[in-house]
Amino acid sequence: MKKTAVLSALTAVILLIGCHSAQEWGYHGEHGPANWGGVCASGKSQSPIDIVKPTRGPAAPITFTYKSTASKIVNTGEAIKIIYEAGNTITVSGKTFKLLQMHFHTPSEHTISGQPQPLELHLVHQGDDGQLAVVGIMIKQGAKNNEIENLWAAVPANVGEEKPIGNVDPASFLPANRSYYGYSGSLTTPPCSEGVKWHVLKTMIELSADQVNTFKKYVEHNARPVQPLGDRVLSEF
Repeated sequence: MKKTAVLSALTAVILLIGCHSAQEWGYHGEHGPANWGGVCASGKSQSPIDIVKPTRGPAAPITFTYKSTASKIVNTGEAIKIIYEAGNTITVSGKTFKLLQMHFHTPSEHTISGQPQPLELHLVHQGDDGQLAVVGIMIKQGAKNNEIENLWAAVPANVGEEKPIGNVDPASFLPANRSYYGYSGSLTTPPCSEGVKWHVLKTMIELSADQVNTFKKYVEHNARPVQPLGDRVLSEF
């Protein structure tokens, strides 16, 4: 298969994550994480993980080149997802990744010293070589978040429905401090493909209790349990 075809297929997988019509997996019962097969069961570099005792790594800041970009929102039934048109990137250690989409998990998939948060935001990027890089942002309960309030107001009522929501700036969801925990992991949903570069920001953003509850009206639970770190290196930057 040609490289372009491989990349197109991989992008399609990423964009379809969570769609009922494209999956035979879920978070409950016989389709839950304990029964995910393939790499999800056999892989040795799986995500998410419990973040504990990271080692200090060499300086590797994330350069965010984000701007207000046309987007659309999807209620997949398993996630609330915002799909972006081209124009947003991150650069880490000289490599650039293009933003494809972002979505939310409840509770947070990553934990810190065993402690989860009410939600976690994942911004999914892809390099020209097909490698994926995800920025994870933990969301704690606190003050109202006006940017996310706008998203909640736009969520389609029907599962599978996709709706344009105009220009949305992904930078508006980032905390001021972009230091992070980094490790090599996987997608947190089937097919659980490995080789994903993870960057979990140390600084959390906030949502009000009402906003947390609003999300749970659409998605009650969509978090994979933490996976063993094994012999992987967890670094902080």
